[in-house]
Amino acid sequence: MYQKLIDYLEAAIASGHLKPGGRLPPLRELCSQFSLSMGTVQRAIAQLEDRGLVEGKRGSGVYVRSSAVKAKRSDLARVAVIIESARTEVSYCAHALRGVQEVADKAGMTLTIHFVHGPTFLNKVEAACADCDFLLMLGCFDDRILTLPKTLPAVGLEIHRDYDGRLSPITIDPWRIAELAVDYFRKKEVKEVIVCMEKFPAHFVRRDLVASLWAPHGTIRNHYERVYGCDALPELTPGAGTGVLFCGGAYCERLSLAYRAKSGKLLQDDFPVLSVDGKSILVPAYQQVDTISTDWVEAGRVAMNECLRRLQNPGVLPRRIYLGAFYSSR
Repeated sequence: MYQKLIDYLEAAIASGHLKPGGRLPPLRELCSQFSLSMGTVQRAIAQLEDRGLVEGKRGSGVYVRSSAVKAKRSDLARVAVIIESARTEVSYCAHALRGVQEVADKAGMTLTIHFVHGPTFLNKVEAACADCDFLLMLGCFDDRILTLPKTLPAVGLEIHRDYDGRLSPITIDPWRIAELAVDYFRKKEVKEVIVCMEKFPAHFVRRDLVASLWAPHGTIRNHYERVYGCDALPELTPGAGTGVLFCGGAYCERLSLAYRAKSGKLLQDDFPVLSVDGKSILVPAYQQVDTISTDWVEAGRVAMNECLRRLQNPGVLPRRIYLGAFYSSR
């Protein structure tokens, strides 16, 4: 949890959620949010101070240093970074952005960061790409972006579509997800797995591979996203040998809250619950459930290195890249 606090604050600074000159949450609030003692929180803040990211002002609080975010330079290769969330504090994108910035700094590349959401997201993407040499998308855009700039190379983290061979898609390895999920539910002595998924290509791939590997061990049932914010719960009977697999962490959070509102109990206390993408361990406010995730900071490095490879070798073919996956318990 000590490292989780440091990672959270670093990601918030990297993404701009905590801006230069902005005040960090009060230490007592961080103690409560991360279940840490005051001394442990102070040690974490001191580590960030030593690295030049924050500074304490006596009697006032802890603030993000102006030098924590490097000034943009216009004479370098320019990469438009599109992030598919207005709330980076509940997204893995902010953590990936740390890895992106690390590679960009070493390579001498300029990043312009844009948060796109809502009905005008296509116009925002087009505007962001206007003066850039490369497009890097962080987040699942598969159900929304229909066209990409024809002359702009692109990389997409957690995007499954390759857009007619013009984009390098980077996702968590679906085969490894399936192996870990089947192993998890077998150890829990589950007879039926309910797969809860949203209508993203990556979720369909994950579902199909899990179904293939699970077939010798039990039955599987699909449950799809309904209307955002009004998700219908699948039929669930505690003690019936049912396990629940969520193909995405945000959907897991929404249905977990809906189950608690209906039953007064935690979904993960009544059933073996497994989510994919690690949001339950990245976001302090989320329900804590077992999860399959990847190293999102390293994922950002991988994505940025693919950008660098294609910038340095014009005309080189895009690659599909699968990230390593690991299991984390709550």
